[in-house]
Parts: sequence; C-alpha cells; structure tokens
Amino acid sequence: MIVVEYKRYEEYKDSGIDYLNKIPANWNLKRFKYLFSHQKGKKPNKTHPEKGIPYLSMDYLRNKDIENVSYVNDTVGLVKANENEILILWDGSNSGEILKSPCGIISSTMAKIECLTKVINKDYGYFLLKYLERYIKDNTIGMGIPHVDSKILNNIKLTLPPLQEQQKIASFLDKKTAEIDGIIEQKEALVDKLEKYKKSVITEAVTKAKIGDKYLNEAGELVDEIEMEDSGFEWIGEIPEYFKKVKLKYIAHIELGKMLQNEKKPNYFYKPYLKAKNILWNKLDLSEIEKMWFSKAEMKKYQLSKNDMLVCEGGEVGRSTIWNEEIEECFIQNSVHKISFLKNEISKYHLYYFMFLGKKRYFNAIVNQVSIAHLTKEKLINIPIVKPGFQIQNKIVSYLDQKTTQINNLIQKTEESIDKYKAYKKSLIYEAVTGKIDLRDYEEGGE
Repeated sequence: MIVVEYKRYEEYKDSGIDYLNKIPANWNLKRFKYLFSHQKGKKPNKTHPEKGIPYLSMDYLRNKDIENVSYVNDTVGLVKANENEILILWDGSNSGEILKSPCGIISSTMAKIECLTKVINKDYGYFLLKYLERYIKDNTIGMGIPHVDSKILNNIKLTLPPLQEQQKIASFLDKKTAEIDGIIEQKEALVDKLEKYKKSVITEAVTKAKIGDKYLNEAGELVDEIEMEDSGFEWIGEIPEYFKKVKLKYIAHIELGKMLQNEKKPNYFYKPYLKAKNILWNKLDLSEIEKMWFSKAEMKKYQLSKNDMLVCEGGEVGRSTIWNEEIEECFIQNSVHKISFLKNEISKYHLYYFMFLGKKRYFNAIVNQVSIAHLTKEKLINIPIVKPGFQIQNKIVSYLDQKTTQINNLIQKTEESIDKYKAYKKSLIYEAVTGKIDLRDYEEGGE
C-alpha cells in the first residue's frame, strides 16, 4: 500500500476541540444545527415483496441484499430519501453510523440528514459526518436500546472551509475512497473464496477421505479412487464403503454443564468455568473467565480433560472446539456440552466433522428456533457420525491441520491488509475534512 504525501496549509489555528485539533487559519467552525436538519423515519403499516418504493431497512443498506428487499406502496406520512442523501442510524446497537442512501423509504430506526444552507456542500458534509461517526456513537444514550442524542448531535462543531474548498475535498475523497473500497472489496472476495475453499477441503476429507486429489483407502494408502456407497443422508451424499455410520452416543460420553450457581454453600469450591461465549470454532476465547461454586461431586462431573470437545448448547448452536488444558483447572456451565470420546476416536477428527456440520447448517436444522435455539443433549447424542477407523482419522487430521493452517494464514494476512486499507481510508477522510492536507489545487483525475 503506497501512502502519498500531500502538502499542508501555510497557516493553522487551534480549533479548541479535541476531535479536530488544529485547522487551517481561513476555515470556520459551525454547529451541526446551523448546517443540517434531521428527520427521523417512520415504520410503514405494511410492506410488499414486489411493488412500490424500496424499504431501506438497516439490514438491506448494510448487506446490499437486492434480492430480499421489500417495498412500500402507501408512502403517505413516511420519510423518503433520494439517491446519495445522508442517513444516520438513530436507534440500535450501532446507532450513530453514517451512510449514503439509495432511493427509498427509510425505517423508523434511521434519520435523514439534509443541508439547511448553501454554504455547506452535501458531499463534503457526508465525509465530515463520516469522520465524526465514532464521536457520535460514543455519545449515544439509552439504558436499553441506545440512540443518538439530538442535543449532542445539534451542538457538534464542524469544520466549514470555503465552499470551493469543500467541493475540492469532496471530489478528492469520492475518488480516493472509491479506489480504496474497490481494493477492500477485492480482498474481501478473496477471503470469502478462501473460506469456501477451506469448507470444501474439510468436507471432502471427513466425508470422502479425500486428501488433495487422492483418496485414503482402508489401509491408509493414497490412491486415485476408492469404492463409495450412499451414506443414507442427503446432506452428506456418498462416503467410502469402509466408513462406519454411528450415532454420537455410541462413541463418546456427553455431559451438559452445570446450571449457574453464585451462592456459596458449605464444602463448595469457587472454580473457573466456560460458557458458550468462550467457545469459538476451533479456538477458545479466554479473555474473560468467570467463576462459580462447585461441590466435589460436581467438580468430578464437570471438569474438563485434555482432548474433550466443547460444543455450544445455545448461542450459535453446535459451535465447537477442543480443550487442550489451556488453564490448569476448568469446568463447564450449562450452555456448553463436554464430549469425551472413547479410546479409539480422535477428538480433532470429530471437531472437523462438526465444522462440516456447522457449514452445512445441520445444527440449525435440528434445533427448535421458535424462541431461542438450544442443542439439547438428546439431540446431540443422536447426531449421525460417518467415520473411518483410528489410523485414517489420524491421517485426515494431520492433513487438515496442515491445510487449514495454510488457508487460515492467507485469510489472516488478507484481513490484516483489509484493516490497513480501512484505517488508511479513515485517516484520509480525517486529514481532508480537518485540513491536515491542502487540496485547494486538486483537480479531478489528478492526485
């Protein structure tokens, strides 16, 4: 990534505002309320799947899911946004987010921002508010669902260069951010491609005994082809004829963790435990480990041992990892299942198999999602497993450990590059709208 050095203004003055620092001497400061107005959206009575004006839900705006957009027929009393208007997410966990709008009806969780005066260029205003997005988010209010504080928003001080400079800044940022977004989009597409490739590698290994372009036969030899048979499961397809089909309960002991107990009792011990939020796919998040009280009998029942597989009972049901004694002594709460496999089973093989099931959305299919999804012990123990013997499991695990590590390293490097470009984009917007770089001589098509 090449970062261009831009020239600076000849003279700066102190803005008196932390988030702006020094600004060019010829720039002014104005409060938001003197430059912009905002109009909050309203919820339509009903939407239509095909006809009308697009309904701009936050999910649609973020994901650009054109196929699943809904429409509004009766627009009386609703708030319409035209193409490239400024929107702000008013309510919700990410309230304060600034977006550019397509044409449509905005939801009740958003507000449309309009220029009050001709001294502010709308496109410059968008980039200025985009820079201040973090500040607006940090100053949202509300005990339950956070929302933008209109008083704070109205009184935010904004940089106001001469109109011609605003237009130059907006043109510069339009071009540069589009270039950066294009690079980010390509890199995100690469990450998506790598994730799909990893999924296919895992799927072919645990359901077909396929290692690269070869197959493992029952003797553990790499061959060009092997005999296949129907697994009996549509979501698995054909499997090697030497694979066995069993239910999980016949190859492992399964234990659901203990219900939360904060009350101290005699002869109980205060011990660390894991819950669903600690369990990620093929890794653990041990940044926050809580404790509760266990009896001696409960400690014996719920204590983790090396190579136990941990499976989320709630949250993202089925999400799994392996316990490798990351801390000396640990137990489980009842949002986590502990699976202890029999002697001739390799935990890591079954973790890869569960990763395959997760990608196939198998766990979502077998849990009741009328309210909150739960992977009960009864459902877990009856999950069908297709598997080879110990020797083949070991070979598959060795291959997948090596292959997925290579893929994950590529994903990590690409994501780190994406983060750098996103940071560069933020830095460029900040420097342009606060006058840290001088764009008065910028010409469209030039640097």
